[in-house]
Amino acid sequence: MRKEVGISLMAVVFIFANIILISAAPALVLHPSSGSSATIIVGIGFTPGANVATLLDGGLVPSVPNPLVVSGSGGFAAIITIPPQASVGNHVITANDGTLQSSSNFNVINMTGPPGSQGVQGVKGDKGDQGIQGIQGIQGEKGQPGVAAEQPENNSTLLILSMSVAVISLALAIIALISALKKKK
Repeated sequence: MRKEVGISLMAVVFIFANIILISAAPALVLHPSSGSSATIIVGIGFTPGANVATLLDGGLVPSVPNPLVVSGSGGFAAIITIPPQASVGNHVITANDGTLQSSSNFNVINMTGPPGSQGVQGVKGDKGDQGIQGIQGIQGEKGQPGVAAEQPENNSTLLILSMSVAVISLALAIIALISALKKKK
């Protein structure tokens, strides 16, 4: 890849070498003018000895070489990287030497193919270890008081029943006492 880029760069420089001598306004040529990751830029008619900033849609992009310096005859050649986040479509690449600038269009092509088919379901893995116990949560708000129990409507029935149990218990106690006393005699 590096050898191919070097040969392409030399070919582009050779093709435009004669234009440098007759060009009055700066010009910027891209080779290729579409792609997805990089392009070679060749500038002519720029200020000799100036440092060139390379921009994609107004944002700086790195170049090789860096710094990019205009030759004594007003030309330069470099490779610039197209940022991976650049959207598909046309973008403007600009070379600016602080005094002069020139721009060319670069078309970012879609390099994504159609989605592949769904893969097969993988094998279920082993059950993992139990995690650590979490911290105790904060105490909740105090609840509202509960509803009072309903009182029976007829308190006298309950009272009579309670008294009957007490009287029977007392009678049994007296009988047991009398029986115990008779046995002692």
